[in-house]
Amino acid sequence: MNHSFMKQSFMKQSVNKIMRTRDIRQHLALRLNEWTVTFWGHRRWQVMAAMLIWSCLVVSPAGAQQGWEAPPLLDGAIKVTAEEILDLKAEFADLVIIDARPSNESNGLSIEGAVSVTDRSLSPHTLAAMTKDKFTPLLIYGADEHSIHGYKAARQAVTLGYAYVFWFRGGLQEWLNKGMPVVRAQK
Repeated sequence: MNHSFMKQSFMKQSVNKIMRTRDIRQHLALRLNEWTVTFWGHRRWQVMAAMLIWSCLVVSPAGAQQGWEAPPLLDGAIKVTAEEILDLKAEFADLVIIDARPSNESNGLSIEGAVSVTDRSLSPHTLAAMTKDKFTPLLIYGADEHSIHGYKAARQAVTLGYAYVFWFRGGLQEWLNKGMPVVRAQK
């Protein structure tokens, strides 16, 4: 038996193993490989286990919304600014203002006349109770331009067939930054 060949082969394996362990994901994948082959004896379990651990390490539920920004436009909705809202309120006496922020994003303030209805509770029945028909103008906003809630609520109103959906993408943050008047939020 050639001991020098076996020694070189062992050294090569050790160096390769050390190189792989520098990255924690590769190290975990290596350990998963040894565990799955030994325990399950089938390759599909290795892939499933590696995906599960990778998703736990890389994707965090809290990070799902971090860095998210509402798209600049929403098909079927008219994007408005804080100044344009003042014009809308003067032009449409039947304007329904919807504050789509959930309670954890609410700071107790809202635009005057707004009704707090989260995007999750905005249903066809809720909208029907707030409007006389699908031609009633709706103004929908969230916390700020990153708010998924204002976007989703406006998209839902458009999907339900409301003709005049005004989406205030900047949300309450833009409203406050421009010094516009606020009131205590209504429930």
